[in-house]
Amino acid sequence: MISKKPLKPCNKSGCAELVRDGAYCDKHKNDRVKQYDRYERNQESRKFYQSSNWKKVRDYIKARDDGLCQWCLKDKKITKADVVHHIIELTEDMSKALEPSNLECVCHSCHNEHHSSKG
Repeated sequence: MISKKPLKPCNKSGCAELVRDGAYCDKHKNDRVKQYDRYERNQESRKFYQSSNWKKVRDYIKARDDGLCQWCLKDKKITKADVVHHIIELTEDMSKALEPSNLECVCHSCHNEHHSSKG
């Protein structure tokens, strides 16, 4: 099923690439993560997300979930996931940070909607 969302320009200043999902094109999507890491994550979280243990578990979850947004699938939509989401956040319980049962693939749009609705 092809998404009916309109195309919009990448949020990276000066980039003319058009995107349908998310705010950044493939070339600049890592800029968003770097900016988030720099200004919104605490030191402990930054260190965790750069660890080899996290990268291994993250890759496992992407493979387990077939790289698809689990929330969109519940609505019978197929959307590529670009975030591995902690159901119980790191700030709530760091001991669950690498537990596969606490992780799921979601798309950037669902992830943002979830976190913006939490306040």
